[in-house]
Amino acid sequence: MIFVQLLKLINFLRIRPRLMDIHVMLRHLDGRLQSQEEYRIIEDNIRWVQGLFQYIIVAFLGSVAVANIIVLKESNLQMPFQVWIPWDWHQSFSLYLLTLCLLNIGLVTMAFMGVGNDTYPVAYLKIVAAHWKALAIRIARVGNTKGTTRELSYSQLIECVESHQIILQLRHILEDSLSFACFIQCLCTATAICTQAVFAAQINLDFFRIVYVLIMLVNMLTEMYIVCYASELVQYEAEQMTKAIYNCNWVCMPVEHRRIVLIMLMRSQRSAGIMAIGYLPVSMTTLLSVVKGAYSVYTLLNQMNSMS
Repeated sequence: MIFVQLLKLINFLRIRPRLMDIHVMLRHLDGRLQSQEEYRIIEDNIRWVQGLFQYIIVAFLGSVAVANIIVLKESNLQMPFQVWIPWDWHQSFSLYLLTLCLLNIGLVTMAFMGVGNDTYPVAYLKIVAAHWKALAIRIARVGNTKGTTRELSYSQLIECVESHQIILQLRHILEDSLSFACFIQCLCTATAICTQAVFAAQINLDFFRIVYVLIMLVNMLTEMYIVCYASELVQYEAEQMTKAIYNCNWVCMPVEHRRIVLIMLMRSQRSAGIMAIGYLPVSMTTLLSVVKGAYSVYTLLNQMNSMS
């Protein structure tokens, strides 16, 4: 777990300059918002991301709390996680408590690191999906407002095309930046689910340990689920662009304007979902495949253990 979080952090530091470029592009898109409905879409998604951050940090800290309850209620001195400590903390209870406090400081630090590693991909994907939705509303109004001249409709159309190009560029940057992180998450989730399942099946667990295992499983699945959900949301909002483009008043546009609409329509029909390392789609189907793969490995390990 520590190795995976450190690997994610190293990947984040590697792509940080590109993420700063994304911030500039998002501010530019924010300046193109026109109606209260478009502002509300962006604000709702920002609040959703903030709520997700709070939920994940509570889930991580809850796991640490339950692990500490398990070891403190037992008579023999134990650590909540198996780690190497360069001194003998069994010598006295005070030394044990000091070691436990130091370990918890490290665990809380890892929890905050994990929250950052797991929420920033979802945050960027959700905001890009929100801007796609806002653009769909804006382009559907092109030519449909009373009193709009042909010149004004053309300028609105060009502004929508430019915004669409920026969003497509954002999506491309996000895929390049998050590809490796999504692949690590898929691999880590499958391994962790299988490990926790084998641990629960082979060892007699009391109530608190069962709760701990369940919390860990939910946390692992949530980490993968939110990324897959955000990627599918980007795909869905991109697909809605096709309907929005058709709803604009293209019938009354001159031929040269219709050509622009047609090109934009063709570009909106391309797949917009995120691909991990170039070939693994980040979607709910992939999440289901990860869970199935983990269960298959768990079944195989159980059969091998029963035969030995």
